[in-house]
Amino acid sequence: MINNTLKYAQAKTIYISLHLDKSNLKVDYHDDGTGFDFASVQKGLGIKNIETRVKFHTGKIRMDSSPLTGTTYAINFALEQNSKIYA
Repeated sequence: MINNTLKYAQAKTIYISLHLDKSNLKVDYHDDGTGFDFASVQKGLGIKNIETRVKFHTGKIRMDSSPLTGTTYAINFALEQNSKIYA
């Protein structure tokens, strides 16, 4: 996500927060960059790699972006005994 922001977004600020409790690890990411329209942009390798890595760790991701508003990623990993991520 950081690499995509640095490469494409012309952002001045990146916000990252991690929230951990007994059952979830949540990653919230937002940049103040140029943003883009998800509906009209073809997914590049950067976004596909993010989705693949989240899926590998049995996580869920929500991405949101629009021109001039930056990009937001909300990622959630359920921390179960069978999960590939442990607290």
